[in-house]
Amino acid sequence: MLSSWMLVTAVLVTSAGGASHEDDTQPCAKVHTSSSAVPLGSPVTATCVIRKDCLLVTAQAAPIEWRLGSDFIPSSPVANERFRVSKVVVSSFNHTRAVLTCGVCLPDNESSFQIYAGVEIRAGYPPQIPQNLNCQANFTYRPTLTCRWDPGLQETHLPTKYTLYTQIWDLDKNYTYELPSGVHHYTIPRSNFVLFSEMKIYVKAENNLGEAASVPIILEPVGAAKFDPPKIRAITADPKRLGCLKLAWRLSQNQEWMYFNCLNLQVQFKAAGSGQWSDPL
Repeated sequence: MLSSWMLVTAVLVTSAGGASHEDDTQPCAKVHTSSSAVPLGSPVTATCVIRKDCLLVTAQAAPIEWRLGSDFIPSSPVANERFRVSKVVVSSFNHTRAVLTCGVCLPDNESSFQIYAGVEIRAGYPPQIPQNLNCQANFTYRPTLTCRWDPGLQETHLPTKYTLYTQIWDLDKNYTYELPSGVHHYTIPRSNFVLFSEMKIYVKAENNLGEAASVPIILEPVGAAKFDPPKIRAITADPKRLGCLKLAWRLSQNQEWMYFNCLNLQVQFKAAGSGQWSDPL
């Protein structure tokens, strides 16, 4: 079942200029929010603070107004000797992304809204637990171990980072691989795994709203390898064993180095003209 709540994050995106004297480096107006993350459906409180000596607004006697996108939001003034302050409450935020701004309507044109400051609000979901984590070794000239996973069916609507963690028990070594947002696979270089040593592997998803880790898997890279099909070199009758065949085979060129290790092979056969293969031997 999908989560029944979302969170929002607020980031300052613009502010009005025009300060004077020692406060030249300070913006004329700022928007402060009650929190950078709140549940969807909960009220979001924001305050617009405008310096009274701001050249941009000293001539404007109109009350401060608020917009969420292009929609007007009722607000209330707050008493303050040094600043013009307005407070607004968004009763329910249900956008995945929107801009909340404060400003005034110009006296000579009420349809013209002059923005002083604002925040961009983004909404999304916490990440789901990564599913179907699996890793497969590739025994080419330079062996690698590639791990993949599914992020889940629910779109988070927010940048979500994935981190792959590995632990080699025999060597007591741990490795961490941080991936860019939206990437759901990683190829581990040969230097960071041992062919015949078991490894513990899991992946963790993180965004501004939370984190979730997959169920760990335990594997030995050789046991998780996909080999190229062996090439049959010859099939001959065994003169010393009645009714037996001798099979000569070889691995692919990229995997010939595996001859020096213990390998288990399965052989299947079928009679000429038959579509039925034997059970693996």
